[in-house]
Amino acid sequence: MSTTSAGNTAKTPYAWVVMVSCCVLVFGTLGTVGGTSAVFLYPISVDLGIPITSLSLYLSISAFVMAFLGPMAGKLFEKHKPRNVLALAAVVLAAGIALYGMCNQVWHFYIVAVIVACGTSVLYFIAVPTMITMWFREKTAFAMSIALAFSGIGSMIMNVIIGNIIDTVGWRTGFFTVAIICAVLTIPVSLLLLKTPQEKKLEPYGAPLNPEDKGTAGAQAAGAPRGLTMKQAYSTPAFYLMFIGQFCFSIMTASNQLLSTYGRANLNMDAVGAGLIVSSCAGGLIIGKIILGALTDKLGVNNANIIGTIVTCAGLIMFPMALNNASFVYAAAVVFGLGLGVYNIEPPIYVRKTFGAKAYSAIFGSISIATTLGSSIFMPIYNSMAASSGSYSITFYISVAVTALACILYITAGGMGKDYINKYDPQ
Repeated sequence: MSTTSAGNTAKTPYAWVVMVSCCVLVFGTLGTVGGTSAVFLYPISVDLGIPITSLSLYLSISAFVMAFLGPMAGKLFEKHKPRNVLALAAVVLAAGIALYGMCNQVWHFYIVAVIVACGTSVLYFIAVPTMITMWFREKTAFAMSIALAFSGIGSMIMNVIIGNIIDTVGWRTGFFTVAIICAVLTIPVSLLLLKTPQEKKLEPYGAPLNPEDKGTAGAQAAGAPRGLTMKQAYSTPAFYLMFIGQFCFSIMTASNQLLSTYGRANLNMDAVGAGLIVSSCAGGLIIGKIILGALTDKLGVNNANIIGTIVTCAGLIMFPMALNNASFVYAAAVVFGLGLGVYNIEPPIYVRKTFGAKAYSAIFGSISIATTLGSSIFMPIYNSMAASSGSYSITFYISVAVTALACILYITAGGMGKDYINKYDPQ
């Protein structure tokens, strides 16, 4: 598959093959595995007699382990072929999900959570941003938003399917089904299609075709990626502002993971009704991510960040209103979903613009520690607050505050780091 040119930049068709492959990868991991995780909590709790607060810790443990494996996962992409790393991670993830279906005690879930985290640390938050930024110099945010939108598509479809399987044949079969779908979708795509530009001997989409081009993209396309090393990134204040900002975004996502529990505990819904809340959010997420990606390419990352934050906060504020009108929760979920993509569309763009391509996967892997750290810490906290107060309302208001703070921190960090590449890696 050759590279064509337009406007003296490469228009590489294979880049879109990679994007479609990333769509499949996201559907099988974030959409199928991550998107259905909350659906299992209530039925497992009832069947095994485990309090939800204690049971939900297995998701927190998985998130903690995944967070601290993030930098290691980032380095694996630099040292080995991405497709081999992704395929191995997919095997580990599918096997771990299947093991969940064999658990009988709460501590079993805790142990298996560590195995699952070894797969998700690679597949959830590092794989797609790394592959997309590797293959796209133009339309980066749009391509990433299309791929990541499949987390919402997967969640919307699989919540209904897995919810019905759980209600009819049990949660164990539900886990086995998720494991099979994950393996079938992710392993072949990882091995056959997710190759680097170097492996395919092609230029990234939008890369300048003149090797003497002095811009960052031109140098990267010529085989000399510019940017900061991990050590240099660690020495900058912008790195830590982004880390804290991502931690705040992560706290907000704890509200997303508890939507099903909120429906059942506070709104007295059955499994189908609570599942529809998650599906409504996922529907909004699909549309919202694509819009955010287009806005990022057209208006810039800061403006898209502000718009996404405002919409997310509006949805969060609407959730407590549903206590007086349960059907209103679906509207709140759609609005929340429309903005929710801000937490994983904008951060990779900020990191690439600020720190460059030289050690992108390792640097983003370090920041991705915060992507799951906040939710893993605050999900049990939110459950405890709801148990003591009788309502999840306070947790939604906390999420509003941290989402607004995250937006401010990323904009500040981006402004501070606008000259980092020229300063640390001059041409």
